[in-house]
Amino acid sequence: MKRFRMNLAALLGVVLLWFSGCDTTPPAMYRVDLQNTGFYKNQRPLEKFNRAKWQYPASDHFFSSPLVVGKRIYVGNANGRLYAFDLEGNKKWEFQIPGGIYSTPAIVKGVAYVGNQDGGLFAVNLKNGTEKWRSTLEARIYASPATLDGVVYFGSLGGGFYAVDAASGREKWRYNAADKIYSSPAIKDGVAYFGCSSGEFYALNLSDGSEKWKQKIRESSIVSEGILSSPAIADTFVYFGTMNGFFVALHSETGQLIWEYQLPQPVTSSPAVNATMVYFGCWDSSFYALDRFSGKLRWKFETRDQVLGSPAIAGDYVYFGSRDGNLYALDALAGKERWRFTTDLSIAATPAIHNGIIYIGGQNRILYALE
Repeated sequence: MKRFRMNLAALLGVVLLWFSGCDTTPPAMYRVDLQNTGFYKNQRPLEKFNRAKWQYPASDHFFSSPLVVGKRIYVGNANGRLYAFDLEGNKKWEFQIPGGIYSTPAIVKGVAYVGNQDGGLFAVNLKNGTEKWRSTLEARIYASPATLDGVVYFGSLGGGFYAVDAASGREKWRYNAADKIYSSPAIKDGVAYFGCSSGEFYALNLSDGSEKWKQKIRESSIVSEGILSSPAIADTFVYFGTMNGFFVALHSETGQLIWEYQLPQPVTSSPAVNATMVYFGCWDSSFYALDRFSGKLRWKFETRDQVLGSPAIAGDYVYFGSRDGNLYALDALAGKERWRFTTDLSIAATPAIHNGIIYIGGQNRILYALE
């Protein structure tokens, strides 16, 4: 019995040692989670803005949204630099990627996966900012990747939607959409959802890339077509905006239209969703909150310029940037402004929220930590 106990203790020691060497940090990606909800469920909101805790002047502007993983912040900028900072704003490393970074990285198990404007997907080791592998494609990548079960999923401006092995970068399958893919995929129950620039919206099976369904958005009086907005999923609802001025809710299983809300201008903002409402910005310089079940308008907030960026939710607050240079914090229930932070140029990235601090980059080339 004594010998058995010693062997058991040794076995437990090996198991604990093995786990201590594994990166058990939860995955981080664009729009918070695989469903692209934009909802920081376990994060404390910044209820009152006091000051910019720190700011970092970068080499170019930010379209990529920051991610907070452990005690590090990761973000890319338009001249192709992927940065790693600590929470106090000290740069730990930067990795130069040829071509600009407009997408947000997906991070899992100590590796960042990010696309660039030269048509490459890169895997970068987060410990030291070195390249693990790169996969060269046929066209630029604006869409942010999603990762699940060792596979990276993303679309390109060549119309290809890819499933790539996360360990090696080898292509597992590819689906050819009708046109350019700016929309970042949302994933739920073994299906990837995304739109393309000719107005088709797709649901693909992750196992082999086969179509579950596809849907074409209807025409409107607005000349622009297509879907640049990335979808968000809640229950069986799939939400996204369109360039022809509709905000749409489809059924995730069938693709059937549940409701649509017509707007006067295009919607490129990707929605955020909580228990009762869905939030998004519009080119008409307004920010909208709709009942997510019926599509009825709950409230509207007017800014001074187009709202191209995507919102984030924490607690009863919703945060978003505008081309007027402001980051707004609104009461998510009533749409009343709680505070704003003003910069001198447009904000198109999505804010990240961590322990009551907001991280956001802008067109003025500065990354901010707000508290």
